[in-house]
Amino acid sequence: MRKQKCTAAGKVQFLLCLMMALALLAVGVGSLLKADAQVSVSEKRTLAAMPTLSARNLLGGAYADDFERYYSDHFWQRDQLLAQNRKLNQFYYYSGAEQSVVVMAEHDNLAEGGESLKAKSTTAPTQATAQPTEPSAESTEPPTASTQPTEPPEESTYNSGVTDEDITVSDGSTIVIGDRAMELVTAVDDVLSDYAANINRIKQAVGEDVRVFSLIAPNAAEFYSPEDMHTGVHSQKDMIAACYGQMDETVQTVDAYSALLQHAQEEVYFRTDHHWTALGAYYAYTAFCQTAGLHPVQLQTMQTGSYEGFTGSLYLATSAYAQSEALKENPDTVTWYQPTVQTKLTYYDDASLRNPQTDLQVICSLDDDVVNKYLCFLGGDHPITWIDTDVDNDRVCLVLKESYGNAFTPFLTHHYQTVIAIDPREFNRDGKPDLDLAAFVQEHGVNDIIVLNYPLAINNSAIVRWMGRLVA
Repeated sequence: MRKQKCTAAGKVQFLLCLMMALALLAVGVGSLLKADAQVSVSEKRTLAAMPTLSARNLLGGAYADDFERYYSDHFWQRDQLLAQNRKLNQFYYYSGAEQSVVVMAEHDNLAEGGESLKAKSTTAPTQATAQPTEPSAESTEPPTASTQPTEPPEESTYNSGVTDEDITVSDGSTIVIGDRAMELVTAVDDVLSDYAANINRIKQAVGEDVRVFSLIAPNAAEFYSPEDMHTGVHSQKDMIAACYGQMDETVQTVDAYSALLQHAQEEVYFRTDHHWTALGAYYAYTAFCQTAGLHPVQLQTMQTGSYEGFTGSLYLATSAYAQSEALKENPDTVTWYQPTVQTKLTYYDDASLRNPQTDLQVICSLDDDVVNKYLCFLGGDHPITWIDTDVDNDRVCLVLKESYGNAFTPFLTHHYQTVIAIDPREFNRDGKPDLDLAAFVQEHGVNDIIVLNYPLAINNSAIVRWMGRLVA
């Protein structure tokens, strides 16, 4: 009798295992046979495509990695499972206060390089999409054309009204407060010192006839986070001051911090993305003009337009958490300003300037399926972006930047016959071309160099290392 019971129990276990195996097989086969979606609506990103099978990819291991990403992106009922995961996460990341907060672990991918627009969006915005508007005095009144420095406010930081008592926080780097997401920054003293040393080496390499400017732009967390998240080792004001303090007096430092602080009540940063807005970039540009002795273009003279419904990089970083719903329900508007001068943009893959690509503009029109609306600025990050203008002064400006420089660079076209933007992440590393900055500057007659980065970049050892290799 006991043997019969054991046999019966074994059969039940076998049937249960078989049913589970068949269910898993059905899900797996169904995932492969179903029609592939190209875009994840919930994550606002393009999904991985089926990799091409070749002997080289298969033997080298690339096919297995690519197929794993493809399968993960196209798993059966994936969007529904992600939605349920967000609901479950709400139980773990919720505070009873008015401000619902999640702070996530590091997601920084700066070292991987930037994002660029594909060639399918090829024209500048037309009159149909560009509706000129007169900026209101309250939100977009530009500074005067004076090159005299303006007095910063008495307080050292903008008071957002959010206090430590309002929130519950755990360790991490991305914080969501209400409908705003921000990247927290922690100072790495050795890396900051290396960054300053690299700027000094750049100045020494290019010689006394080339002006070198350093512009470090704070991010949104400096102005809109609770005090303990932008003080001490998290104070971006202190990071910038410490970095500037280690630069040679021959390097001209730009006080973009004070300019942004004065306008922190305006839309100078996105709420769902880690970048500043074009308005924020404009105020930093006016600070550069004050330092460089230039008269900034008046904002109201520029044609403007916008892209609505933008949910950016920090929404993607937090999309598995319930708090991201507040970002999704309150998307950003990406406003752009068209230069008043004529421009022609060409981008290149390396310093040889061979194989020019001319299918983008300084301000690009975007197809509806382009999720990242910030790509309207220069078409995103390219190794070398070359802009010719109709400014007849034979002056050349070179901008060393990550993606914060994309919204900033168009304003420079009013002052230089040529503006060149270079992304240091795209050179002098494995699989990337070489670039000798001093030789490039001499060959192309560069007059001014602007090194522009935001706080996560100047604390990123990989970024700083690659910058150093420009003048190795």
